[in-house]
Amino acid sequence: MNTLLVRLAGLLLLLALSGCASTTLVSSQKAAGAPARQYGSLLVVGMADTPATRQVFEEIFADELRKRGVNAVSSYTIAGLKGKASRAAFAEAVRTTGSDGLLTTRFVAVKKRHVTKTGFVMTDRGVDVVDYYDYYGNYWEGVENYATFDSRQVDEVLSSVTILETSLFDAATGSAVWSGRSNERHADKLIQSTEELAALVLDALTREDLLTFKTK
Repeated sequence: MNTLLVRLAGLLLLLALSGCASTTLVSSQKAAGAPARQYGSLLVVGMADTPATRQVFEEIFADELRKRGVNAVSSYTIAGLKGKASRAAFAEAVRTTGSDGLLTTRFVAVKKRHVTKTGFVMTDRGVDVVDYYDYYGNYWEGVENYATFDSRQVDEVLSSVTILETSLFDAATGSAVWSGRSNERHADKLIQSTEELAALVLDALTREDLLTFKTK
């Protein structure tokens, strides 16, 4: 009986942890003809609309790589890569950092699941006034407010999923080595979703034998 209880408790814990995860890796594919090699030093590039989002994303991703023994440099720390950088700027960054690969993540799309319902929308509101004396009289007697509503079709968003694409490129050739797509249900929680994405991507790259780790 005690063994059964322990197993049930473990199962419930696993379900609870999986329920907390908001990010899933829906595809993982190694490129055909990719060089048979491992990568131990990566330049991390997050393609974000705002510098602050990019900085947080790259720092978290690079930190997760370093925890696993892979050298990682955040691209926002390099002067030539502050904004939309040129091919020459990337080549120079790869040379100066000694990176043998680039790990990039870009936004693809947002998918929203919604339902359309009939609801009531307020079309007007205010004080019912006929003339100046009515206005004057209503003030002393108590202003009578009014509101009008109209029955219309209203879209209600049930869920929103942000789709991201992460790719590993060989620094020497510039060719793609691996790519994967992920779904994020809570992209607004940047730190949590980035940590989850980094773990999923690094697990996938490890399974494909694409990473080499420093020995401690």
